Amino acid sequence: MLQSQGVTVPRDQQIHFKRKTPAKPKKPVTLPGPTLLREYSRLMLPGWAPSALTAFRILILVRFFAAMYSTISDCDEVFNYWEPLHYLVKGNGFQTWEYSPDYSIRSYAYLVLHSVPAWLVQRLPDKVSCCHA
Repeated sequence: MLQSQGVTVPRDQQIHFKRKTPAKPKKPVTLPGPTLLREYSRLMLPGWAPSALTAFRILILVRFFAAMYSTISDCDEVFNYWEPLHYLVKGNGFQTWEYSPDYSIRSYAYLVLHSVPAWLVQRLPDKVSCCHA
């Protein structure tokens, strides 16, 4: 029985805190074979994995660098969308042969879907031109 502030508490209803013993550090796993693999196994942290936010940031960073520094693999496919989209948004530009009425291979429906946000962004004031008086 424990008596605290005039209240008697039975032993089976008391809260007991145990001290945590520090965990023993694990030895790194050494792999048989070339020195490179053995050195790499010492550097590995057992049970480590990035958090979801860290993994997302790494993926975004990889995508950003891929967009900035990769070459356009098939420029014909890329510019066959940009040119007609520029024509829809700005009112001037080139019309590729796939969209011409003579061939009518592609439809403007996909481009109209993307031209609405592009048209809205075009209507925003330009920061450079609005700051100069």
